[in-house]
Amino acid sequence: MMVPDESEKMKNGSASGGASCSSGGNQGLILPLQRVKMIMKSCPDVETVPQESLHAVAKATELFIAHLAQESFKIGGVVGNTTVAVEEPLDLIRLSLDERLYVKMRNERELRGRLHAYDQHLNMVLGEHYIMHNVQVDDETFEEVYKTTRRTIPMLFVRGDGVILVAPPMRGAPP
Repeated sequence: MMVPDESEKMKNGSASGGASCSSGGNQGLILPLQRVKMIMKSCPDVETVPQESLHAVAKATELFIAHLAQESFKIGGVVGNTTVAVEEPLDLIRLSLDERLYVKMRNERELRGRLHAYDQHLNMVLGEHYIMHNVQVDDETFEEVYKTTRRTIPMLFVRGDGVILVAPPMRGAPP
């Protein structure tokens, strides 16, 4: 979670041109910088990633995830509330906070995990693990070959534009 002083530090750091991000080390960053750099370089327009930009993007991502978790907790974290008002489709996802979910993604990918946070764009933070299914076509016989890969990841950020379906886990599906 974000400490109240941390948002002030971020405001002051961005107002001074990001100089506070470049002063050596990870400075309390949680996200692995190599992974953030790899994601940034996956964009075809980016050739090099300056160290200041890398730290700024990593810190901004951490603050976004913390804010997302806080807002989700405010919306769905009321203890003792027995009635739930469902006014919009996203309210159904609010009911699934801290519950296991099945998420169908583009390109035949399927995820399973515990929902920790979400926003209106269906960006989600899933915990525990996810399962990825890929369909490949054999070049010689033109048959579909189903290949299943299971990876265990403690925390996963899912970008909302790839989400097709969010549902409770299917009955009889592995945990």
